[in-house]
Amino acid sequence: QLLTTHTETEVFERYLVARYQEALPTEAMPIGQETVAILRLIVMAQDGCGSVLGAFYKLPSNMQGVLIEELARTGLPHQQYKFSPQFGGPAMFVYYGPALLQSCSREEEMEEALRFLAAVYYAARQLWPIADDAADSFVTLEAGWVKANAANIVSKKIDLNGQLIIVERRSANEGVVRGATGAVCNGLMTSNCAFRAVDVNTPWLMAMGANRSDFCVGDDSRTVVRC
Repeated sequence: QLLTTHTETEVFERYLVARYQEALPTEAMPIGQETVAILRLIVMAQDGCGSVLGAFYKLPSNMQGVLIEELARTGLPHQQYKFSPQFGGPAMFVYYGPALLQSCSREEEMEEALRFLAAVYYAARQLWPIADDAADSFVTLEAGWVKANAANIVSKKIDLNGQLIIVERRSANEGVVRGATGAVCNGLMTSNCAFRAVDVNTPWLMAMGANRSDFCVGDDSRTVVRC
């Protein structure tokens, strides 16, 4: 019934607030640019929602910035969240992203899950740069590999056996997160298939409010350098 007088985003934002108040009734809701990111992460985490706040605020500021920006994009024309307005698109949807957060049993694991999620968003954004005329579109990142390896990712026990974790662009609105050997990566480059490494450990830049055109991804797909 609210949809007759409110936009989809307004209705969803009300839902997020209600879920926060139900899940964490004794915690004041953060009000700031991080509001929508935290509300969405709490809904995604379900039973593990109690560790989201502490884990989020322990993240490096650049990783917080990634989550703040990417989780506040609506993918709907002329619609922004009241608490955390973001412009341009496409919006990113990490399929099975909630499964990663739901595998966490401690705050330390939730922090690792959020670091990984931020790194996925960051890698994907290099493949689908922000454009004003793409605000009404979204990209789905199939992440079955992440779901299958979630417990080992958050406990830092994953054995990649020489593989990289990559985001691969499959089409204008579809991508995949997966493990890939050096041979697979070389094959993707030979075939001119676009991909980026998911790098949780090496510091990288997310320019909150900065001019993105001033920066580009280095040849190793991991570093960010001023162009």
